[in-house]
Amino acid sequence: MRTYCHIALLAAQAALSGQPTATAVPKVVFVKGTEIYSVSESGDNLTQLTRDGLAKGLPRWAPDGARIAYSSESPRGWRRINVTTDRGERLSTFEIEQDGMRFIEDLGWLDGTHVLFGGSANPWNCELSVLDSRTGDVSESLEGTCDTFVRSPDGKFTAYWGPEGMGFSAEERRESLEINGVHVYPYVKDTEDCALQFLSKPSWSADSQRLALVDRDVNTGIASVTVLNSNLKQENVVAYGRKVVVRRAPVLMHAALGSNLEEKMEVHWVGQLVVVSKEDGEPLFQADPAHGTIQPATADALQSLAAPRARAAQLKSKAADLVRKLGGRDPDIWTGPQSTAPTN
Repeated sequence: MRTYCHIALLAAQAALSGQPTATAVPKVVFVKGTEIYSVSESGDNLTQLTRDGLAKGLPRWAPDGARIAYSSESPRGWRRINVTTDRGERLSTFEIEQDGMRFIEDLGWLDGTHVLFGGSANPWNCELSVLDSRTGDVSESLEGTCDTFVRSPDGKFTAYWGPEGMGFSAEERRESLEINGVHVYPYVKDTEDCALQFLSKPSWSADSQRLALVDRDVNTGIASVTVLNSNLKQENVVAYGRKVVVRRAPVLMHAALGSNLEEKMEVHWVGQLVVVSKEDGEPLFQADPAHGTIQPATADALQSLAAPRARAAQLKSKAADLVRKLGGRDPDIWTGPQSTAPTN
């Protein structure tokens, strides 16, 4: 079974001052056959942007709505990233030489210059890197569990589950959280006794200072909401009989939810609160890290969570329907210079 690498990009990352902006009329980019097309949200102004006949995928709008990044096939497989204008003028093409990455499986703009891209290193783990769309320089090669990479709103941090061990059962596997390549939770000195399963992806606060997730202690069966500080602290510890220096994310909150929770969940920040919901969006709890309290989700939290979900779902459905009628696939919709709305 093919495992996909998905990069979660927050709308706040798309805002970039000083970049040219296009007229804020929602528009969609997509793939039809082997070529990239764009069209207005109303279905007008259908424009073919590429004509080279090479297989393509993953078209993604830049924050300014004037450029598009996409992947294409090369002699070495799906290892090429291209940038074109919204008029079809090719700006750059880069061959990606990542030894651990088998092929590019997802990409998205980090800001007006840099493109995040990811691909699987093996059936369990994926690699995430950053491409400078002007020079082709690649940085930040991070390896972790597929479909768990989450970029902070300020673009400085990437949080994800550490690389998944091969050949271990769920009970034997010890999961870890990493930020920018540093193992930050659970701490090295805890791993001899602590076996964690993560029940949610990490979720960043709007100020990029805090990170929330739901974890479950395999030994006790207790699931908890954990909130960490992204400002890592260095500490000397003894682990496995030797002294090591570790960088840790201070725990701001670790509060039990219960012992009968094993299904995957989602975590969202609503202001200063952390809302825990089922994967289908049904909210379960809300946590207040400032006071260390947990309670059932309130009506206000439910509404705050439901409104953006409904808007995103509406945009996704409309773009998908339009592209389907045009015989295309893989749509991405641009709604204005201050936001992007990924549709996959």
